[in-house]
Amino acid sequence: MVYVLDTNILIEFEKRYYPEIFPSFWKKLHSLIESEEVISLKESQAELKENSKARKFWDKVHYESNKKFFIELEENETRYMDRIFNLDIANKKFKVKGNNTTLQKEWGEYSVAVADPLIICHGLNHGSTVVTDESPNKGYNIPHVCYELNVKCVGLKDFLLINDFKF
Repeated sequence: MVYVLDTNILIEFEKRYYPEIFPSFWKKLHSLIESEEVISLKESQAELKENSKARKFWDKVHYESNKKFFIELEENETRYMDRIFNLDIANKKFKVKGNNTTLQKEWGEYSVAVADPLIICHGLNHGSTVVTDESPNKGYNIPHVCYELNVKCVGLKDFLLINDFKF
């Protein structure tokens, strides 16, 4: 099973699982990255602010894994974007920070959250499991789209349990 990590998971790991306090966590995660069972996309790397602590941290993880962590999308993977944007929920309105929006606007061409639909495209193309900390109770987002397209999607806790992370 391959797990593709959303940007919010990268931020959460870097912020909460300090390597000097949770060395077994990082040993296990590095092992999963080395065996190419855990990946993220170059688009997720780009969502991390340039020169931020999180970006520097994950760039280091990427280089320590012989550049196996952040992967490029394959050319044919973006063909799934039409399937995402043709879903009924793609144009349903919901609120983000008090403003009405749609997935089409949130994930469209000029969006900040560029990685979100592409992570789902990777899941569709490869059968990989999407790992996100987004709540299905807050608007339409990754878990909703994964459900609609039959892409396996898990949260942080389930990812840790499934992969037998122990501290």
